[in-house]
Amino acid sequence: MDAFTQSVETALEQIRMPAVLGQCSALAAPYFLGRYLQIGVTSNTAEGRGMVLITLLKQAATTLPDDQQRVLDVAYFEADKQSPLNELRAAALHRSLRTYYRDRSTALQALATALGRLVIPPLRSEQPRTKSMVGRTMQLNVALDSLRAGKSLTITGTGGSGKTTLGAHIATNWATASRFWFTIRPGFTDNASALLFSLCHWLRDQGVTSAWHQLVAESGKSKVAQNFSHIRPMLRHDLEQLRQNMPDGSGSHTLLVCVDDIDLLDPQRAEHDRALDVIRELRDLVSLLLIGQNLVLETDVHIALAGLSMDDIATVLQQGQTTLIAVDELQRLSDATHGLPGLVQLFNLLHHMGEPVEHTLRQVKEGLSTDVLFQRIWVRLGNPDRQLLMQLAVYDGFAPADEWQARDGAASPLAISGLLEINGDDGIAVTAYARPAITRRTPAAWRPALHVQAAGALERR
Repeated sequence: MDAFTQSVETALEQIRMPAVLGQCSALAAPYFLGRYLQIGVTSNTAEGRGMVLITLLKQAATTLPDDQQRVLDVAYFEADKQSPLNELRAAALHRSLRTYYRDRSTALQALATALGRLVIPPLRSEQPRTKSMVGRTMQLNVALDSLRAGKSLTITGTGGSGKTTLGAHIATNWATASRFWFTIRPGFTDNASALLFSLCHWLRDQGVTSAWHQLVAESGKSKVAQNFSHIRPMLRHDLEQLRQNMPDGSGSHTLLVCVDDIDLLDPQRAEHDRALDVIRELRDLVSLLLIGQNLVLETDVHIALAGLSMDDIATVLQQGQTTLIAVDELQRLSDATHGLPGLVQLFNLLHHMGEPVEHTLRQVKEGLSTDVLFQRIWVRLGNPDRQLLMQLAVYDGFAPADEWQARDGAASPLAISGLLEINGDDGIAVTAYARPAITRRTPAAWRPALHVQAAGALERR
């Protein structure tokens, strides 16, 4: 029995204890349930989450053949009729005990498959993660005005400059149903197939399905990404139809498509250029937001993020509860970090770990870097925190936070410091600009085991 089916079996064994189910089952966590938590008003409690999972298990069971439904009813669902003895359950089904065990195992596997098809966590649309933003109000307003006018926009800046944070704030100003977010991840989503699949599935969720049906029809016959012309008319039709269905009914550019880390696409690589071809097509159909360290495609508007002002740096420090530092030290910090929010946050963490401001600035003659600051932080971290960061750094995106609940909130100080991010779906991730630094400090001999551990956590869900 695979790990996911085992998770389903464990949930069924606790089905008459929704509070326990909501507290203990990985399938009852927001990371797995996602949008289904809106089913009940009590879904923000352990009992509420357990009830939502029970509802989904029963709904998935209704899609199974009658015989398998009956087996599951007797074994798990019918609380009033259930006997604690498997022999009596088998007798109720007119089966031998051996046949009962075999049929129950088959029904469990079928239910796990049905639940997976019902919830489908891998197909959940990516949501931008919003966190505190300082000193970008003007850029935010310019971006919103431009995109609402139907223009295309690129945001560029070095690592730690707050590009994605600004993009997330832009996206939160759009209705969820009219925004699509896609992040380029090398080896995973840096291809036209992944982009088209995600975009067409998102359109399907919004109620327009022509492109999705074409994508399904092409599957197994040809590579849609290499024959973009086949799906282009349907994609244009769906986007236009969705625009017309927006509440204002004006048909104006009210759809927002955001592509993060677009600079990871190399036009010289054929597969990357096909992905860029899809993005080029979108320029005339939606309000397009591109985010990366440098310009890749021409857009109507370009915002290059500079460093924060000294006043903004002081605000970041105050938000991090750092005691006010002298004006000359603030100037030196501004010069050393070039005003990059990510570096200021790392400096803030180092200060909270006990290193005096003057000592940090004295160690740097030409300027601070993420690696320099992170090394000074790394040697001060305890082994549990180092291990947590290395475990999370292998995930491609957010990991299930409930995996670390037994740590009694050990992640909280790291999250407050900015090294970790926590989203509304019970996900936890290493901050993007810190991930490479953590990966470089992870012993090569440990990496296979860390990946196996991560794979197991995802397989159970």
